[in-house]
Amino acid sequence: MAADFDDKDRDEVSYWIAQAFRKLPEAEASALVKGAMAEAQSATSGGIGKRLPEIDLASWIGIDPPPRLSLWGDGWLPVRTLTMLTGAGGIGKSLFAQCLATCVAIGRPFLGMAVTKSKSLYMTAEDDCDELWRRQLAICDVMGITLSQLVGRLFLVSLSGDGETALAQLDLATGRLKQTDRWQEVLGTVDQHGLRLVIVDNATDAMGGDLNDLHQVAEFANQLTGLALRNDGSVLLLHHPNKANDDWLGSVAWHNKVRSRLIIKAGGIEGDPDARMILNPKANYGPQGGQINFRWHRGAFVSDTDLPEDSRARLSESAVAATGNMVFLKCLRECTRRKQAVSGSPSNTFAPTLFAQMPEAKGLGRDKLRAAMNRLFTLHQIETGELSWRTKDRKQATGLREVGADAGDGAADGAADTCGERGRPMPNDAEIRAGDAAENNPSSKEEGAAPWPAAPHSADDWEPFDA
Repeated sequence: MAADFDDKDRDEVSYWIAQAFRKLPEAEASALVKGAMAEAQSATSGGIGKRLPEIDLASWIGIDPPPRLSLWGDGWLPVRTLTMLTGAGGIGKSLFAQCLATCVAIGRPFLGMAVTKSKSLYMTAEDDCDELWRRQLAICDVMGITLSQLVGRLFLVSLSGDGETALAQLDLATGRLKQTDRWQEVLGTVDQHGLRLVIVDNATDAMGGDLNDLHQVAEFANQLTGLALRNDGSVLLLHHPNKANDDWLGSVAWHNKVRSRLIIKAGGIEGDPDARMILNPKANYGPQGGQINFRWHRGAFVSDTDLPEDSRARLSESAVAATGNMVFLKCLRECTRRKQAVSGSPSNTFAPTLFAQMPEAKGLGRDKLRAAMNRLFTLHQIETGELSWRTKDRKQATGLREVGADAGDGAADGAADTCGERGRPMPNDAEIRAGDAAENNPSSKEEGAAPWPAAPHSADDWEPFDA
């Protein structure tokens, strides 16, 4: 019988057969030996068993590999892999994703970078259908397109309020993720419409497992990557930061397993709440370290170059004004911290002159700071009044201060725009020039600041760019 195990050591096999017959009834021992023989013969006749899916290198000889593809920009949304988009809550990740899906669906450049025209799906568990509708109308209006142009090309899905949002769920019996019925619906939708861009908003709703578990996160990322391979397209997964403001919530596998990672931040222009920027800190299939500046405009995200020329000019003026306002307030806050009173009237403590010499002014000159002061008076963001400390002679200090909750009713009671301290007219340009001599500062002889610059234009004044 040992002769039947030609690939084994004969003495070892004979020993174990003898042990089997010694310890077991003959019939039971014979059955075990026959089963082992059958299994060995089957393995021998069928080769060495299952093998890994090896790549046939010979098939590569003499031909070039296919080029790397991206549905947006140079590797910003690579094909056949998973990209993760993160950003602080309220920064606009969902709006960004819907704008991107819209542009890809109709083949329109997004934020100045070309797209590959492809049918797209945006699936969210955060916003209901009505919100998607409102958002899509705003996007279409700004882009100068119609909903009819998107029919059959852009597909929106809302799972908001649905208890079954997970695409993968933890199987307690095995400790591994198991694909859900919802995932099968995604696959069916992708196959039916031939979708190449799938956007999932967001990771915490889509993954029914432990976001901190390295292996579970890796399984989920592989599942989404498999979808990108299946549809020869891209999958974009939105994810939240953690409480410590790290780029993502959970395991480091979120960063390691994706081949491309994007992050949206506020930025571009200081003091401009509509300014955003997007970075690509990880780009395995393209250049990384890129940055694109863009902005919120009438319910959509656009680059400045997408705006009409007159809107860009107004935007530039508004940006300069916003920066000046922010710098003035920073200087005022620093003086308040030092308990140094400054004045809005020409004097030795004239705020624009003193601020121009401070590092917080960032090189902004006296005239620009004076214009910023005038704007802030007009916007009722600063006023003249009592300060929170006393002077050396025990008198209550007075000077410029930010309008607080207990001092901001001057605007509410209908005070004129030209008033700073309640009922007291702010100094006009002529008064300021007349008081320059009292400042004993050579720079006080400068002129040229226009009186009462207009407040920044609102976004509602802008016009949509042409299609």
